[in-house]
Amino acid sequence: MQSGPLFARQCSVGSGPMRWMHHLERRGKGVAAGHGTNRIIRRWLSGTMNTRSNRYCFEDDYKSRLPRRVKIVEVGARDGLQNEAQFVSTDDKVTLITKLVEAGCRSVEVTSFVSPKWVPAMADAKAVMERVQDWRTRSNHNAAASSSAKQNVTFSCLVPNAKGFHGAFEAGTDEVAIFGSASEAFSQKNINCSIKESIDRFRQVADLATAHNIPLRGYVSCVLGCPYQGHVSPCDVARVSEQLLELGCHEISLGDTIGVGTPLATVMMLEQVKVRCSLYSFKQKMSRFPYTYISLRIIRTFSSPLKRFAPFGIDLL
Repeated sequence: MQSGPLFARQCSVGSGPMRWMHHLERRGKGVAAGHGTNRIIRRWLSGTMNTRSNRYCFEDDYKSRLPRRVKIVEVGARDGLQNEAQFVSTDDKVTLITKLVEAGCRSVEVTSFVSPKWVPAMADAKAVMERVQDWRTRSNHNAAASSSAKQNVTFSCLVPNAKGFHGAFEAGTDEVAIFGSASEAFSQKNINCSIKESIDRFRQVADLATAHNIPLRGYVSCVLGCPYQGHVSPCDVARVSEQLLELGCHEISLGDTIGVGTPLATVMMLEQVKVRCSLYSFKQKMSRFPYTYISLRIIRTFSSPLKRFAPFGIDLL
Protein backbone atom coordinates (compact mmCIF):
# COMPACT_ATOMS: atom_id res chain seq x y z
CA MET A 1 0.00 0.00 0.00
CA GLN A 2 1.19 3.53 -0.78
CA SER A 3 2.39 5.80 1.97
CA GLY A 4 3.52 9.37 2.31
CA PRO A 5 1.96 12.83 1.79
CA LEU A 6 0.43 12.04 -1.61
CA PHE A 7 -1.36 8.97 -0.29
CA ALA A 8 -2.51 10.94 2.76
CA ARG A 9 -4.02 13.61 0.52
CA GLN A 10 -5.70 11.11 -1.76
CA CYS A 11 -7.22 9.22 1.16
CA SER A 12 -8.45 12.40 2.80
CA VAL A 13 -10.50 13.85 -0.06
CA GLY A 14 -13.69 12.23 1.24
CA SER A 15 -14.10 14.25 4.44
CA GLY A 16 -15.47 17.77 4.67
CA PRO A 17 -12.37 19.93 5.18
CA MET A 18 -10.17 17.60 3.14
CA ARG A 19 -12.59 17.81 0.19
CA TRP A 20 -12.59 21.60 0.39
CA MET A 21 -8.77 21.80 0.49
CA HIS A 22 -8.59 19.45 -2.48
CA HIS A 23 -11.02 21.72 -4.34
CA LEU A 24 -8.84 24.76 -3.55
CA GLU A 25 -5.75 22.97 -4.81
CA ARG A 26 -7.47 22.19 -8.12
CA ARG A 27 -8.37 25.87 -8.50
CA GLY A 28 -4.82 26.96 -7.67
CA LYS A 29 -5.86 28.45 -4.33
CA GLY A 30 -3.93 26.24 -1.97
CA VAL A 31 -2.17 27.08 1.27
CA ALA A 32 0.24 29.41 -0.53
CA ALA A 33 -2.67 31.64 -1.51
CA GLY A 34 -3.68 32.17 2.09
CA HIS A 35 -6.15 29.34 2.57
CA GLY A 36 -4.43 27.86 5.65
CA THR A 37 -5.47 24.33 6.46
CA ASN A 38 -5.95 25.00 10.17
CA ARG A 39 -8.21 27.96 9.33
CA ILE A 40 -10.26 25.74 7.01
CA ILE A 41 -10.63 23.15 9.74
CA ARG A 42 -11.73 25.80 12.27
CA ARG A 43 -14.29 27.27 9.87
CA TRP A 44 -15.59 23.80 9.05
CA LEU A 45 -16.01 22.98 12.75
CA SER A 46 -17.84 26.24 13.38
CA GLY A 47 -20.10 25.74 10.35
CA THR A 48 -19.23 29.17 8.88
CA MET A 49 -18.31 27.90 5.40
CA ASN A 50 -21.91 27.55 4.21
CA THR A 51 -21.90 30.22 1.48
CA ARG A 52 -23.75 29.87 -1.81
CA SER A 53 -20.50 30.19 -3.75
CA ASN A 54 -19.07 27.06 -2.14
CA ARG A 55 -19.45 23.81 -4.04
CA TYR A 56 -19.50 21.95 -0.76
CA CYS A 57 -21.89 22.72 2.11
CA PHE A 58 -19.83 22.38 5.29
CA GLU A 59 -22.68 23.20 7.65
CA ASP A 60 -24.74 20.30 6.33
CA ASP A 61 -21.71 18.01 6.52
CA TYR A 62 -21.02 19.19 10.08
CA LYS A 63 -24.59 18.45 11.20
CA SER A 64 -24.70 15.10 9.42
CA ARG A 65 -21.56 13.95 11.22
CA LEU A 66 -22.73 14.83 14.72
CA PRO A 67 -23.55 11.57 16.52
CA ARG A 68 -26.96 11.11 18.11
CA ARG A 69 -25.39 9.41 21.10
CA VAL A 70 -21.85 9.20 22.46
CA LYS A 71 -20.67 6.12 24.31
CA ILE A 72 -18.04 6.78 26.99
CA VAL A 73 -15.68 4.05 28.16
CA GLU A 74 -14.52 5.07 31.63
CA VAL A 75 -10.91 3.98 32.30
CA GLY A 76 -10.11 6.00 35.42
CA ALA A 77 -10.25 3.03 37.78
CA ARG A 78 -7.45 1.40 35.78
CA ASP A 79 -5.50 4.07 33.92
CA GLY A 80 -6.06 6.75 36.52
CA LEU A 81 -4.89 4.66 39.47
CA GLN A 82 -2.15 2.46 38.05
CA ASN A 83 0.59 5.07 38.40
CA GLU A 84 -0.36 6.33 41.85
CA ALA A 85 2.58 6.24 44.25
CA GLN A 86 0.34 5.27 47.16
CA PHE A 87 -1.62 2.05 46.83
CA VAL A 88 -5.37 2.60 46.64
CA SER A 89 -7.24 0.01 48.68
CA THR A 90 -9.51 -2.55 47.06
CA ASP A 91 -12.48 -1.12 48.96
CA ASP A 92 -11.83 2.36 47.59
CA LYS A 93 -11.45 1.05 44.04
CA VAL A 94 -14.73 -0.85 44.24
CA THR A 95 -16.46 2.21 45.70
CA LEU A 96 -15.13 4.36 42.86
CA ILE A 97 -16.35 1.91 40.23
CA THR A 98 -19.81 1.52 41.74
CA LYS A 99 -20.19 5.29 42.01
CA LEU A 100 -19.24 5.64 38.35
CA VAL A 101 -21.94 3.15 37.39
CA GLU A 102 -24.50 4.90 39.57
CA ALA A 103 -23.53 8.18 37.90
CA GLY A 104 -24.47 6.72 34.52
CA CYS A 105 -21.32 5.07 33.12
CA ARG A 106 -22.25 1.96 31.17
CA SER A 107 -18.76 0.78 30.22
CA VAL A 108 -16.03 0.76 32.86
CA GLU A 109 -12.51 -0.60 32.58
CA VAL A 110 -11.96 -1.65 36.16
CA THR A 111 -8.41 -3.01 36.36
CA SER A 112 -5.41 -4.51 34.61
CA PHE A 113 -4.22 -8.10 34.89
CA VAL A 114 -0.52 -7.34 34.68
CA SER A 115 2.41 -8.50 36.79
CA PRO A 116 2.36 -6.86 40.26
CA LYS A 117 6.12 -6.57 39.91
CA TRP A 118 5.71 -4.02 37.13
CA VAL A 119 2.43 -2.39 38.22
CA PRO A 120 2.00 -2.80 42.01
CA ALA A 121 -1.16 -0.68 41.99
CA MET A 122 -2.99 -3.45 40.08
CA ALA A 123 -1.96 -6.28 42.42
CA ASP A 124 -5.58 -6.73 43.56
CA ALA A 125 -7.00 -7.05 40.02
CA LYS A 126 -8.75 -10.37 40.64
CA ALA A 127 -10.37 -9.16 43.87
CA VAL A 128 -11.57 -5.92 42.28
CA MET A 129 -13.15 -7.67 39.29
CA GLU A 130 -14.84 -10.31 41.43
CA ARG A 131 -16.25 -7.74 43.83
CA VAL A 132 -17.71 -5.44 41.18
CA GLN A 133 -19.27 -8.43 39.44
CA ASP A 134 -20.76 -9.52 42.76
CA TRP A 135 -22.03 -5.99 43.40
CA ARG A 136 -23.75 -5.92 40.01
CA THR A 137 -25.37 -9.31 40.65
CA ARG A 138 -26.69 -8.21 44.04
CA SER A 139 -27.91 -4.90 42.62
CA ASN A 140 -29.83 -6.65 39.86
CA HIS A 141 -31.62 -8.81 42.42
CA ASN A 142 -32.58 -5.78 44.45
CA ALA A 143 -36.18 -4.74 43.82
CA ALA A 144 -35.17 -1.09 44.08
CA ALA A 145 -32.77 -1.57 41.17
CA SER A 146 -35.11 -3.60 39.02
CA SER A 147 -34.39 -1.49 35.98
CA SER A 148 -31.93 -2.89 33.48
CA ALA A 149 -29.44 -0.07 34.06
CA LYS A 150 -26.84 -2.13 35.90
CA GLN A 151 -27.51 -5.20 33.80
CA ASN A 152 -26.31 -3.27 30.76
CA VAL A 153 -23.00 -2.26 32.35
CA THR A 154 -19.85 -3.75 30.85
CA PHE A 155 -16.89 -4.36 33.15
CA SER A 156 -13.67 -4.79 31.21
CA CYS A 157 -9.97 -5.06 31.98
CA LEU A 158 -6.60 -4.73 30.30
CA VAL A 159 -4.64 -7.94 29.63
CA PRO A 160 -1.09 -7.98 28.22
CA ASN A 161 -0.75 -11.68 27.48
CA ALA A 162 -2.34 -15.13 27.75
CA LYS A 163 -1.63 -15.37 31.48
CA GLY A 164 -3.45 -12.11 32.07
CA PHE A 165 -6.40 -13.31 30.02
CA HIS A 166 -6.78 -16.47 32.09
CA GLY A 167 -6.81 -14.41 35.29
CA ALA A 168 -9.40 -12.02 33.89
CA PHE A 169 -11.59 -14.83 32.58
CA GLU A 170 -11.57 -16.62 35.94
CA ALA A 171 -12.54 -13.36 37.67
CA GLY A 172 -15.58 -13.01 35.40
CA THR A 173 -14.66 -10.12 33.10
CA ASP A 174 -17.18 -9.10 30.44
CA GLU A 175 -14.56 -7.85 28.02
CA VAL A 176 -10.78 -7.69 27.63
CA ALA A 177 -8.54 -5.08 26.06
CA ILE A 178 -5.06 -5.21 24.56
CA PHE A 179 -2.69 -2.26 24.48
CA GLY A 180 -0.45 -1.47 21.51
CA SER A 181 1.31 1.60 20.17
CA ALA A 182 1.78 3.37 16.86
CA SER A 183 5.20 4.56 18.04
CA GLU A 184 8.11 2.12 17.97
CA ALA A 185 9.96 4.10 20.63
CA PHE A 186 6.96 4.16 22.98
CA SER A 187 6.38 0.43 22.51
CA GLN A 188 9.96 -0.32 23.52
CA LYS A 189 9.77 1.97 26.56
CA ASN A 190 6.30 0.93 27.71
CA ILE A 191 6.11 -2.83 27.13
CA ASN A 192 9.76 -3.66 26.33
CA CYS A 193 9.15 -5.02 22.84
CA SER A 194 8.70 -3.90 19.27
CA ILE A 195 5.30 -3.27 17.70
CA LYS A 196 5.60 -6.49 15.72
CA GLU A 197 6.42 -8.49 18.87
CA SER A 198 3.48 -6.95 20.72
CA ILE A 199 1.08 -7.98 17.94
CA ASP A 200 2.41 -11.54 18.15
CA ARG A 201 1.70 -11.56 21.91
CA PHE A 202 -1.78 -10.21 21.40
CA ARG A 203 -2.55 -12.93 18.88
CA GLN A 204 -2.57 -15.46 21.73
CA VAL A 205 -4.99 -13.28 23.69
CA ALA A 206 -7.21 -12.86 20.64
CA ASP A 207 -7.37 -16.62 20.08
CA LEU A 208 -8.35 -17.18 23.72
CA ALA A 209 -10.97 -14.42 23.60
CA THR A 210 -12.52 -15.95 20.50
CA ALA A 211 -12.52 -19.42 22.05
CA HIS A 212 -14.27 -18.17 25.21
CA ASN A 213 -16.60 -15.73 23.40
CA ILE A 214 -15.16 -12.69 25.20
CA PRO A 215 -15.29 -9.36 23.28
CA LEU A 216 -11.89 -7.84 22.51
CA ARG A 217 -11.01 -4.15 22.41
CA GLY A 218 -7.75 -2.77 21.05
CA TYR A 219 -5.83 0.31 22.17
CA VAL A 220 -3.42 2.21 19.96
CA SER A 221 -1.40 4.77 21.92
CA CYS A 222 0.53 7.81 20.67
CA VAL A 223 -1.63 8.26 17.58
CA LEU A 224 -1.01 12.02 17.40
CA GLY A 225 2.44 12.30 18.93
CA CYS A 226 5.00 10.45 21.06
CA PRO A 227 6.99 11.72 24.07
CA TYR A 228 10.09 9.92 22.78
CA GLN A 229 10.08 10.20 18.99
CA GLY A 230 7.80 13.19 18.47
CA HIS A 231 5.78 12.96 15.25
CA VAL A 232 3.85 9.76 14.56
CA SER A 233 2.81 9.08 10.98
CA PRO A 234 -0.92 8.52 10.35
CA CYS A 235 0.16 5.62 8.14
CA ASP A 236 1.68 3.90 11.19
CA VAL A 237 -1.54 4.42 13.14
CA ALA A 238 -3.57 2.96 10.29
CA ARG A 239 -1.27 -0.05 9.96
CA VAL A 240 -1.48 -0.95 13.67
CA SER A 241 -5.26 -0.39 13.65
CA GLU A 242 -5.60 -2.76 10.72
CA GLN A 243 -3.56 -5.39 12.58
CA LEU A 244 -5.83 -5.09 15.62
CA LEU A 245 -8.88 -5.40 13.39
CA GLU A 246 -7.34 -8.52 11.90
CA LEU A 247 -6.96 -9.96 15.43
CA GLY A 248 -10.71 -9.60 15.95
CA CYS A 249 -11.04 -6.37 17.94
CA HIS A 250 -14.61 -5.09 17.78
CA GLU A 251 -13.51 -1.62 18.89
CA ILE A 252 -10.24 0.21 18.33
CA SER A 253 -9.40 3.02 20.73
CA LEU A 254 -7.04 5.62 19.27
CA GLY A 255 -5.24 7.40 22.08
CA ASP A 256 -3.75 10.88 22.02
CA THR A 257 -1.46 9.80 24.85
CA ILE A 258 0.27 13.12 25.51
CA GLY A 259 -2.53 15.47 24.48
CA VAL A 260 -0.96 17.18 21.47
CA GLY A 261 -3.69 16.46 18.92
CA THR A 262 -5.24 19.23 16.84
CA PRO A 263 -8.37 18.98 14.67
CA LEU A 264 -6.27 18.98 11.49
CA ALA A 265 -3.91 16.23 12.69
CA THR A 266 -6.88 14.25 13.96
CA VAL A 267 -8.87 14.33 10.74
CA MET A 268 -5.80 13.31 8.72
CA MET A 269 -5.15 10.39 11.06
CA LEU A 270 -8.78 9.26 11.15
CA GLU A 271 -9.03 9.30 7.36
CA GLN A 272 -5.98 7.05 7.08
CA VAL A 273 -7.43 4.60 9.62
CA LYS A 274 -10.85 4.67 7.96
CA VAL A 275 -9.51 3.96 4.48
CA ARG A 276 -7.08 1.22 5.46
CA CYS A 277 -9.52 -0.61 7.73
CA SER A 278 -12.31 -0.28 5.16
CA LEU A 279 -10.06 -1.85 2.53
CA TYR A 280 -9.27 -4.70 4.90
CA SER A 281 -12.96 -5.23 5.62
CA PHE A 282 -13.73 -5.28 1.90
CA LYS A 283 -10.99 -7.83 1.20
CA GLN A 284 -12.29 -10.05 4.02
CA LYS A 285 -15.88 -9.61 2.78
CA MET A 286 -16.81 -8.07 6.13
CA SER A 287 -19.38 -5.35 6.63
CA ARG A 288 -18.16 -1.84 5.94
CA PHE A 289 -15.83 -0.50 8.63
CA PRO A 290 -17.53 2.68 9.90
CA TYR A 291 -16.39 5.27 12.42
CA THR A 292 -18.63 3.60 15.02
CA TYR A 293 -15.92 0.99 15.52
CA ILE A 294 -13.33 3.66 16.28
CA SER A 295 -13.07 5.40 19.62
CA LEU A 296 -10.88 8.32 20.62
CA ARG A 297 -9.03 8.59 23.89
CA ILE A 298 -8.29 12.27 24.18
CA ILE A 299 -6.31 14.07 26.86
CA ARG A 300 -7.97 17.37 27.77
CA THR A 301 -5.19 19.85 26.99
CA PHE A 302 -6.60 22.58 24.76
CA SER A 303 -10.39 22.26 24.97
CA SER A 304 -13.26 19.85 25.50
CA PRO A 305 -12.54 16.56 23.65
CA LEU A 306 -16.20 16.08 22.75
CA LYS A 307 -16.49 19.57 21.30
CA ARG A 308 -13.31 19.07 19.28
CA PHE A 309 -13.97 15.64 17.83
CA ALA A 310 -17.72 14.90 17.78
CA PRO A 311 -18.02 16.63 14.37
CA PHE A 312 -15.85 13.88 12.87
CA GLY A 313 -18.62 11.37 13.52
CA ILE A 314 -16.90 9.83 16.55
CA ASP A 315 -19.49 8.43 18.95
CA LEU A 316 -17.20 6.48 21.27
CA LEU A 317 -14.81 8.10 23.77
